[in-house]
Amino acid sequence: MSTRPSDNPIDEYVETMIRKKARQLVHSPGFSLSDREDIEQDLRLHLLLKLPHFDPAKASRATFANRIIESKAKDLIRYRTADMRDPAREQCSVNEMIDDGEGGTVARVATMTREDHQRRLRQIG
Repeated sequence: MSTRPSDNPIDEYVETMIRKKARQLVHSPGFSLSDREDIEQDLRLHLLLKLPHFDPAKASRATFANRIIESKAKDLIRYRTADMRDPAREQCSVNEMIDDGEGGTVARVATMTREDHQRRLRQIG
């Protein structure tokens, strides 16, 4: 099946914007070079989902696409750099034995409050 250029909702100019933004993002904290294709796909899909909201009376198609791509890129950065996904964040096991402050050891879970448990399970913020 052959597709005419007009059948493709993402033209070459917009595709170039997507590739450029993905190349920029892979050099940002929380991303790696291996994420480039996934980022491009996320940007492309998000744009396709938003295209029904395009109103030529408000902006050109290129401007609309640019705003959608920039917005999604910011969301991806926000998601990747969220505190709970920070690779520098301390990770530990609740079964880990820690100093009890009195010369002995105790399982970390014994020092945790109910609120700590709920936070770990993402039941509270």
